[in-house]
Formats: sequence, structure tokens, C-alpha cells
Amino acid sequence: MNRNIKFLHLDGAWMNHAFLRLSAYHRHMERDNIFFGDVIEKNFLEPNYDIVYVSLIFFDEKNPEFQKNREDHIRRQYPESKVIFGGCGSTNPKGTIEELIGFDSYFASYDYSMYENTKYDTGFSYGYLSKGCRNKCSFCVVPNIEGKIVSVAKVPQLFRGSQSLHNKKRYAKKLVIMDNDFFGNPDWKERCEEIIKGKYMVSFNGGINIRKIEDEQVHYLTLIKSHDDSFKSQRMYVAFDNPKDEKLFRRGAELFAKHGLAGEKNGEKVLVYMLINYWNKDIEEAKNRYEVIKEYGFVPYPMLYDDEHASEEFKNFRRWAIRRETRRTCTFDEYKQHGSKAPAMKKMLANQTSLFD
Repeated sequence: MNRNIKFLHLDGAWMNHAFLRLSAYHRHMERDNIFFGDVIEKNFLEPNYDIVYVSLIFFDEKNPEFQKNREDHIRRQYPESKVIFGGCGSTNPKGTIEELIGFDSYFASYDYSMYENTKYDTGFSYGYLSKGCRNKCSFCVVPNIEGKIVSVAKVPQLFRGSQSLHNKKRYAKKLVIMDNDFFGNPDWKERCEEIIKGKYMVSFNGGINIRKIEDEQVHYLTLIKSHDDSFKSQRMYVAFDNPKDEKLFRRGAELFAKHGLAGEKNGEKVLVYMLINYWNKDIEEAKNRYEVIKEYGFVPYPMLYDDEHASEEFKNFRRWAIRRETRRTCTFDEYKQHGSKAPAMKKMLANQTSLFD
């Protein structure tokens, strides 16, 4: 008799990548029955489950007892089941997917069907072409969890197919690539060729490592239709987090400019994350990095570290920078003085005439 397997999606607005792979294994290799839910409490009409997979992405460091109590509550809902927790928000994650299913290599197969007709299904395809990262950023867990970068899948493996298995809904070739360091993949050129030949639209959701990018790689970016993660506009994500990386950032930005991906025409298609309130508490340093990013026509996007304890000046800087209306119509000093009313205030003052004119 086939087993009943439930996937309990409790955190995150997107489809869970681990669930897509585990469901593919159970549905297609074990011929198990797949069930999906996003509410902890078990309905009395539900069957008993052999296994319940629970994904917990977010962890509240200030209240670890809440996490443990939530996990205990879930176990009580499914006393007859083997409950397996996973994700960064779990107090006791049970290893990798490969360890759970007994595979020696990365299991790159995806089953989207359980998410169809749910609020989590965007119609896009998701996945990793590589795992790991070349960087060793002090604020990031990826190097410790995933290690050195390795290629794990080809582009066609990630695509969910043109048509749903359960209805007549058709899917565009929109692919969210979640790699942390796409061009660190030793097979990056092959993956680029697959994207181009397959005519995929992609979102490099994990970002492009502008500090280590090479000329040929930027050339390939000009051949790929890169979008934001909602596929509403053209977008590339990069980062300039460490002020000590200015020379490396400028090197990559110059390559972008060489290939027409910077400047007034195309620069605003590049969004640059910049971590602030982490390396130091100097707002002038953050303003300097902002100006360096703007030199190339890119869009700076400050990410505020430890916002609870950050100064009001850092909070105001972030508010000013991420709003197009404010950053385009007033300086940060003007925003500090007048707040969100600064753009209207500046416009009003500009239209006033002197009493002595």
C-alpha cells in the first residue's frame, strides 16, 4: 500500500524548493500519495499520514522557546506520523534531502503539482543550478552550510513544463534561478547557452557577483533576458556590501558599462544591495557608497542591519534611498529636515517668488 505523505508549508510566500524535490521523489519514485497544507491544525477529515514534512524558514533568536513549543504542538497534531522538520527556522533540522532519501548526489527533480491552485504558485519555475558560494561573507550562512560551489543541475531540469498535469493552464518559460553565485558555477557557460537556446526569461534571484565577474560573463548577460523576481520589469541584482570592496565593485561596474549595462539608459535595470549599520556606524561611509553606486546609474538599495537598534539617521537614510520619489527630488539632508514631506516642500519653495522680486 502506498504511503500518505503530507507537506506542511508554514513559512514563506513562495513555493518551497525542498518540498518540490521531496514531492518529486515520493510521487514519482515511491508512488506515494501527496497531500499539502499550510495550517498547523489537522482537520478531522484528513487521513493519517506516514510522514509529515514541515518547513520552518524563520527563527526568532529572541524567543527560541516559541520555536520549540511550535514544533511540539505540530508533533501533537500528528501523533501517528513521522514528523520531519527542515529549514533554518527549525531547532532540529534533519539533514539534507539527499540524506533523507538515500541519494549520493544532488536530486534535481521537481514536482510543482501540489502547489497548483494555491496562493504560492506564481506560475514560474524555481531552482538551483549550483550550490555553494565563492565568497565568505561574515554575515552569510551559505558558505558554512553549502561549502564550495558545485554544479547540480541543467536549466531544462528546473523548468516545470509548458502545461499543467492537472488542468489546461499553460506556463511561460520563466525561471527563477536561486543560485547564490551563478557565475561561480564551473559550468556557467553551458548554463548560459541553455538559457539562450531555450529562450528562457530568467530572474537571477540570488544575485550576480559583480566583484568577481569577468568580461565574457558580462557579455552573456547582455544576451539573456533578466527580470525582477515577479517578471514585471527587466532587472539584475548585485551587491556592494563591504566598503573595502570599492575597487572590486568599480571593476565589475566598469565591465557593465563597457557592455552597455550601466549609465542613464540601462543603469536603472541594475539594483545594488548595500548593507549598512554593519561594518561601522558611520553614515558618511554609507552615503559615500551610495554615491559610488549612483556614478554608474545603478539603483542603490540599502539593507539595514539590526534595525531595532539602528540609529534614526540610518533608518531615515534607508527610507530616503529606497523611495524613488524622495531620492530623485531631494537630498538626504533635505529629507532629514522635512521627512516624507521633503519632495513637496522643495517643489513648493522652488515655485515661490521672493517678496522683493
